[in-house]
Amino acid sequence: MPHLRSHGYGKEIIEKLIDFYQRTMILEVERLDEDCDNLEQRKARMEFYKQNGFKTANAFLEYEGLSFEILYRGDHFDEEAYRDIFQKLQEENYFDFHIEYRRFSDH
Repeated sequence: MPHLRSHGYGKEIIEKLIDFYQRTMILEVERLDEDCDNLEQRKARMEFYKQNGFKTANAFLEYEGLSFEILYRGDHFDEEAYRDIFQKLQEENYFDFHIEYRRFSDH
């Protein structure tokens, strides 16, 4: 819904979620370093999240041939808690996943 973009709604929703839950928020976003037909959209999305306080965990969630960069907003990225969430999801509908960290030489 392009007519709703750039009015501050996304920022307001993020702020309200952070205020309500009082904990680190984690997102998975499409990677910028892989071939795609929507690179400009991906860049805009990443810029939006970074402008709203999200940082990279220097890690990627990979499952079923898909790969997403993990972003977080809060004190730190808690990989153990993150893995726990996915293990609970797997109990209901199994899918194979792993987290791969970016080496600093990859930047």
